[in-house]
Parts: sequence; C-alpha cells; structure tokens
Amino acid sequence: MKVFVTGVCGQLGHDVMNELAKRGYEGVGSDIQEAYAGVADGTAVTTAPYVSLDITDQAAVEKVITEIHPDVIVHCAGLILNESLRLLAEDFDAVLIDCPPVLGVMMVNALAASSLVIVPTQTEFLALKGLERMMKTFEILKDTKSKPIKYLVVPTMFDRRTRASHQSLETIVGVYQDAVWHNVIPVDTHFRDASQQHVPASDLYPNSKGVKAYGELLKDLLAQEGIEL
Repeated sequence: MKVFVTGVCGQLGHDVMNELAKRGYEGVGSDIQEAYAGVADGTAVTTAPYVSLDITDQAAVEKVITEIHPDVIVHCAGLILNESLRLLAEDFDAVLIDCPPVLGVMMVNALAASSLVIVPTQTEFLALKGLERMMKTFEILKDTKSKPIKYLVVPTMFDRRTRASHQSLETIVGVYQDAVWHNVIPVDTHFRDASQQHVPASDLYPNSKGVKAYGELLKDLLAQEGIEL
C-alpha cells in the first residue's frame, strides 16, 4: 500500500512516515520546502521519497496525486480542525465530529482534535473486519499524538432474535473488553421510517427502543467528559 503524507517536516508528519515504514507500508512524504527539512534523526522519513508541494495550489496537488497515485492520503500539514476547535472551546461544551472510517485528511484531523473516538460497529461478521482495520489505523497513528487514542466501541443494529448478532457481540466484547459500551443500539425500524419522512427519529418516535438507547449513550458520553445535561 502506498501512502502519501503531507506536512512531513512537522512532528506529526515525521512520526506518521516512520510508523508507516515500521509496518512495511510505502510512504511518500511532502511539504512546502524544496527538500526534507524536518528533524535530521536518521529515521526512515529522512530518506523516504519526498515531493515538494504547496497544498494551497490546487493544480499542483492534482498533478502530484495523479503522478504518485497513492492508495491513501494522510494530511498532516497544519491540523486545521484542532486549531479551529481550540478557538471555539469557550462556545461549546462538546463537539461531535462525524467522518468516514478512512485514513485520510478528515480522519487524521479528527483524531488529533478528539478526546474520545466513538466507533459504531454493526453486530455482524463483515463489520468486525472493518473494526479490525480501524484498530490498525489507531495503531499507526497512536505514536503521533501526545496522548493515547481513547476510543469506545458502540455495538449497533443488534438483533436479539439472531444467533449471528449474539455471536458478533460476544466477539466484540471478548476482544475489546472495557473499550466496549455496556449496552447496544438495537435494530429499530423507526429509524428507517423517520429517515424516509426526513424527521429526526427522536422527534417522531421519542419512546422507541432505538431512540432510548441512543439517549442512554449520549448521557454516558457526556458523563465521561464531565458534562451534565
């Protein structure tokens, strides 16, 4: 797998490149300087392929991406989200960042800015494979943060009627133990009905089992962060 990493002259990009090298991935670094100008510590990043790139130049970015054709892009050049949230810290008690489970610009910025990562996981076999890949992403990035990545696995779409759901839940709890939420989000057709009507399920079906489960999750998450409703 080829990974294109921006901002490698900074500490985060430097560490990401070295972690990729440790895990056997091909890393291509970039920054605005003509040549690598980060810490000259003799680690993998100092000798890895490097491309000078101004990420504000759209044409240059498109050209480089086309030429390198990476499988994954990790944007470490300026943690914009972290800085933006820091400036707004006095205006909000909590911020929920929703991003796709893909190691890319949004994921890296979100992880850098987050105090807790919520990992919703369907209680089915294929979802468990996706959860494994997400944990590998955390492993790649854990050494790039000043503190460990704290996460909570939330089992979702749990169907008490099926053996597959029970087996998947047992596997999740057995592997991730204390990092798994103590409850589950059940299968609830009210979510689908509310979506079709373009109305939040909590407004349309406030007493449904799924809405109540999410309400409990919200209370638990806020309590972990020391926030009272």
